[in-house]
Amino acid sequence: MVAAKKKPQESVTIPNEIKWADFIKNGNTIKEVKENPYTPNDTCSFVHSSGTSSVPKAIEISNENDNSIPHNHAVNNIEYTAGKLCIQTIPQFVEYGKTSNHIIFCNNVCAIMIPEMEPKNFYDLVEKYRAEYAFTTPSHARELIKRKTDMSNVEYYLFGGDGFDDVEENINAYIKENGGSVPAFQGYGASEFSAFDIINRPNEHKIGSIGKICGNTEYVIIEPETFNVITQPNIIGELCLCGVGMTKGYAGNSKDETEKVFVKHPDGKTYVHMGDYISVDEDGFFYYHGRIKNVITRKSFTFSPNEIVEAIMKHENVKSCMVIPRYSKEEGETPSAHIVLNDYSDCEKTLDEIKALVNENVQEFHRPTHYKIRTAIPLTKNNKNNITALKIEDTATMFDGVVSADIEAHNTSEYEFLLKVKIKSDKRDDEVIEALEKHINRIANIIKFNVGKIKYEIERV
Repeated sequence: MVAAKKKPQESVTIPNEIKWADFIKNGNTIKEVKENPYTPNDTCSFVHSSGTSSVPKAIEISNENDNSIPHNHAVNNIEYTAGKLCIQTIPQFVEYGKTSNHIIFCNNVCAIMIPEMEPKNFYDLVEKYRAEYAFTTPSHARELIKRKTDMSNVEYYLFGGDGFDDVEENINAYIKENGGSVPAFQGYGASEFSAFDIINRPNEHKIGSIGKICGNTEYVIIEPETFNVITQPNIIGELCLCGVGMTKGYAGNSKDETEKVFVKHPDGKTYVHMGDYISVDEDGFFYYHGRIKNVITRKSFTFSPNEIVEAIMKHENVKSCMVIPRYSKEEGETPSAHIVLNDYSDCEKTLDEIKALVNENVQEFHRPTHYKIRTAIPLTKNNKNNITALKIEDTATMFDGVVSADIEAHNTSEYEFLLKVKIKSDKRDDEVIEALEKHINRIANIIKFNVGKIKYEIERV
């Protein structure tokens, strides 16, 4: 089932594409389908990584990789009832979307597939179809709770992507208030490991956790840049995964990239190095602590912002935060903290208390040089925290005459970011934008991030 799109886009011709109508028409001419033997390691598809912290890469995926996901769900006793409905908000070309579709179809569940990944339409889909299942993102949860609808039929709503901690309490209160008895669940995964790696499930879940290991997947948590395995609970390290969900690696001329991520360990097994800080508690529940690649190099000394984040999160009024590298002519990079609050009634007092916590828990060299209180962390198309957006915003504030800058991630065909800048300048808007573009691109070349398309709004102060 494909949900209707409210505003159909004008058709665009792309080389080598097959239109959906032609695909269906061609299928009508096939009278007989020959059965091919099943070969587990044969390549079935290529998908692209999200490119959150680097350039996206094509990942080669086998039949066995995708089939491991419904198998692992069965191992964990996650049941789907044939004939029921699932709202599928994730595009098929994303591994999370492809594998969640595979789970649905293997269980004879009817998938309601949407023509665009637009969180604002999620409430209408829930209201119209009253689906028992959904695979979606935290952004969809934020839109859903703005209006009330019956949630008594909910059996398994899984939210994957950064930012669920910000909305977990609210979405679960919303479900309960509207007749639901099963909470929403958080999960974790990467395209390099077929997208479903760690999940909460109806019979086993914890608030704040990304869940337990999925099915027969094996894991170790190691000290980054070493093979030293962390065996104690609640100690943060890099997560490494092993098992049939592990894909064949990066396609094309990507041998070096593959060897960096798909690594053979001293135990003889090859693991996918996930590039994320993770801890696991005494009960086997995992917790996400941020990307390892989001490191800061200050005066040639590299360190993770994780300890800064942990110090900031100690404040009871902090909902979430990101600490990113900010360009510094004198020091290379310095930490910049972007903080989302629960209550904004006294931001100045809260910020003073946050700084005191940081000073108490973080050595001076690692402390942020800049703090910003904001209403939300911008997200990528795949609903991960958009580090690039925050870097662009930080960079804009360094431009001569800029009083403040605020960025929104729009991810439209016209532009990726809307940058609103308050500025003191006698120059025309087009001159300011041209100079600001050059400034942002220059800094991006220095500290290595992809700018993308920016729409500018200039306000004079």
